[in-house]
Amino acid sequence: MTIFPTLNEEQMKTIEETPSECVLITDLGASYIKRFDALPCDAVVLDHHTVKDQAEKAVYANPHLYGIDGMTSGCGATMAFLFAVTLDGSNWDLAPLALAGMAGDRQHINGLSGLNAFVLSGAEQRGLAEERPGSLIPPGKLSESLYLSTDPYIRGVSGSETGTAALLADAGISGDRSQADLTEEEKDRLSSLIALKLISQGVTREKLEELARTRYWLPGWRTDAESLSGVLNAAGRSGEAGLGVAAGMGDAESLKAPRRSTGHPPGSSWRQSWPSTGRAWSRWRTSSGSILPSSASPGWSAGPP
Repeated sequence: MTIFPTLNEEQMKTIEETPSECVLITDLGASYIKRFDALPCDAVVLDHHTVKDQAEKAVYANPHLYGIDGMTSGCGATMAFLFAVTLDGSNWDLAPLALAGMAGDRQHINGLSGLNAFVLSGAEQRGLAEERPGSLIPPGKLSESLYLSTDPYIRGVSGSETGTAALLADAGISGDRSQADLTEEEKDRLSSLIALKLISQGVTREKLEELARTRYWLPGWRTDAESLSGVLNAAGRSGEAGLGVAAGMGDAESLKAPRRSTGHPPGSSWRQSWPSTGRAWSRWRTSSGSILPSSASPGWSAGPP
């Protein structure tokens, strides 16, 4: 596996010069479809960016090819997830990661639509996700979630253990409590204090309403899609993208470095609740139950085979 922050000429040459039976690229590739067509090996491109060319040889899936806006209604994680469930329906357990990807691409801000809504619906039916009313209070243990909060960034609270403790003291709420077990009165009190702080730092009413948007809770991960996205993104921003990949695969130990990179307070219990999927992650599962090396993975195409 190779992680590129973007796809440019130099990186495209790296792909072309690497011996392989099959190249699979996600969240990139729409601008280089002709180059993927010309590869001597099989190529699978799962992207959501604006279409430039149709594929003639490569297996190419992109929401735009079906009249769906890939910038609002189907991100790269969505396409990768749909590829996985096309291989095997039991891969629906990966839906929480797709929802985290949607949040990372900010496609959830005004509610999920298109392919994203399809994934959410399937995840809800399987007990993998829950749609919850929005709140300015971040999910999880309050002493940790407020300390880590970046959306919104609460001046004097985010990144400050002292500020976090003071805010909770003003609200009369213990830092060991979580958003989920607060009473309505406690939620109102803490939300009001957060809102006052945000208004004092120049946040508009419109932005406050956006911040209190619908959240997508992931029961198996004990967090919501936005928070999971933030942890995985932290690994990439700290130059340790491989840790993010491992964390997404269910490796609890890989969460230590990303959480430290965000300044996570000592004693976090996040990693203790991280689920393990028990997968053979270097391989793809097929609907027949067989295991194929990733270099020989089948795929689904939005263009000519």
